[in-house]
Amino acid sequence: MPKTIGIIGGMGCKATILFLQTVLDKNPVKHEQDQIRMLVDICPTIPNRHQSINGIGPDASQPLTLVATNLQSIGADFLVMVCNTAHYYHDVIAARVDIPFLSMINSTISRVPDTCNSVGIMAAEGILYSRLYQDKLVELGFECIIWDDDQIAEFMGLMFKIKTDPITSLEKDKMIQLAKILLNRGVDCLILGCTEIPLVLDVQELDILVLDSLQILAEDSVHFANSADI
Repeated sequence: MPKTIGIIGGMGCKATILFLQTVLDKNPVKHEQDQIRMLVDICPTIPNRHQSINGIGPDASQPLTLVATNLQSIGADFLVMVCNTAHYYHDVIAARVDIPFLSMINSTISRVPDTCNSVGIMAAEGILYSRLYQDKLVELGFECIIWDDDQIAEFMGLMFKIKTDPITSLEKDKMIQLAKILLNRGVDCLILGCTEIPLVLDVQELDILVLDSLQILAEDSVHFANSADI
């Protein structure tokens, strides 16, 4: 029987729903009863992670830890968190639970092939300014290419709009433009380091290797749920 996934969600809600669908898509079964059990807390009241990291807003680590411990208490065998920026608190949360806690950051980085020299990172300010991806990638020998401050600010406005408003062609066009800024700087592959990006970005328009952190976390979740490891 597959292990039960505990999902820390709601950051944002649309991305969490996409993650749930992706898990189902990546785990074909013969019978409904063979599906992976998922315990999901879509908790949109988690404080703004970017403000929390910058010390200008409420601490997000405490409510995130509460969600994690609650999921463990109701039967989750392992945890995942559908938000890249919230992984700033991954180790703090992991220290408070007694079950495995997969890292979206580590899973995504593990997919970067050795043939890549430079990696473009599409992500929110909390991820980029805290260098959650860059430091690990640089340690592995990769060059990291990110947006400038104005482009990060443009992405932040777009990200918050995607979280709350109906998605239109305008958001899709803006996201592809932001992706092409990094492509035009000569990157060899592109990390989608924000779970709102796949809601609007058509990767078929990009002639490059794209590593979607949401898709990768779903793949690793399915693999771990079906494995003998615990």
